[in-house]
Amino acid sequence: MTELKTWHYLENQFENATKNSFKRANILGEDHLAKLAAEQSDPDIAFLFERFQPVQILFVERYTGWLKIKGVYKGWTQRMEEIQDKLSSDKIAEWDNKIKAEVGEDSAEHTTLLPNGREPFQTGGRDARILEVKGLSKRLEDFPALAAVKADVDTFVAQMDSIRNNQQQKEDLVEKTSDALEKMRKAMCNMMYGNLGRLMDKYMNGPLVIDRFFELQLIRETGKDEEEVEPILPAEPPV
Repeated sequence: MTELKTWHYLENQFENATKNSFKRANILGEDHLAKLAAEQSDPDIAFLFERFQPVQILFVERYTGWLKIKGVYKGWTQRMEEIQDKLSSDKIAEWDNKIKAEVGEDSAEHTTLLPNGREPFQTGGRDARILEVKGLSKRLEDFPALAAVKADVDTFVAQMDSIRNNQQQKEDLVEKTSDALEKMRKAMCNMMYGNLGRLMDKYMNGPLVIDRFFELQLIRETGKDEEEVEPILPAEPPV
């Protein structure tokens, strides 16, 4: 059985065209507002401008806030990657060498402190590696001669914890702001769809002029992934 397609006039082309890109929605909304503003001397167009402007302004506010927190999150993710790389390359080698110098490379004490060698500190997920460092700190409590190593391990894992916590908090915030922005995108697209209907009624005898109120190229060009078109703002410095 052939599935019947929806009459295309009943589809919101503005929502369809911007579904995967807040950036495209922002450009489309700004363009529509500017074109309405340019013809406000017409009372019918002034009405469309006045009802669309508040929705577009709120979308822009949420969009710029989303871009900021997205950039902050990316910054904390980079910091997490950098300290993870430092653990894998420098710190575990430094701690291991100092442990070997104190207790011997093939000793039972070395096995107690690093039962699986350096590998758990160099592979696996972020949280797993943090747990490995915390475990090493705990095991070092029984080795007073390695107190300086333990102090360095404790300082390093505190830094890792702080960065990881900040990263996860910003990740949650990105998700929440994305949900709020998506609702506003749909609201703005619905208003443009409503404006299109009024313009179709106003210009029913010459509908081709309606295209001057919208950026049709953006409506036609869909399919780009949001991550390919969204800029990332500089992250805030760590606290």
